[in-house]
Amino acid sequence: MNANPRARWWPAPAKLNLCLHVTGRRADGYHDLQTIFQLISLSDQLSFDLREDGRIVRLDYEGSTAQSLRDVAEDQDLCVRAARALQTRSGVTAGVIIRIRKTIPVVTHEMNFARRVADRVVFMHQGKVWEQGPAEQIFAEPRTDALRQFLSSVLH
Repeated sequence: MNANPRARWWPAPAKLNLCLHVTGRRADGYHDLQTIFQLISLSDQLSFDLREDGRIVRLDYEGSTAQSLRDVAEDQDLCVRAARALQTRSGVTAGVIIRIRKTIPVVTHEMNFARRVADRVVFMHQGKVWEQGPAEQIFAEPRTDALRQFLSSVLH
């Protein structure tokens, strides 16, 4: 990555879901959620450089946990999608180069994404770990009814 040596890095704090309930599926493919979460002291870092041409571009991930995200297409990247939504809603015509320095483990509730990139999956239910293991095993042969039910409700 050709990082800007003068770049200012901004923290993107991690969160811990204390409660997460999937309440439905939206037309755009995302799920409606009810959640209670706590920000924690771990964070990735983001850096932004202005582009006059209006394009929003994410440069490759860097950092200790970046490898698992390198295959994420820009149109699937939540940072890029958020920047595009902000650009559209605000009417700003400038673009941005986004750099992401990953240092915290990837945690997701997007099960199709987890199936593609995770090395290990930990399934928590009611505040306790119910299953954990290699992603391939967890998705192919869930051992508990709770995980089987959850996966059938979110994988389509």
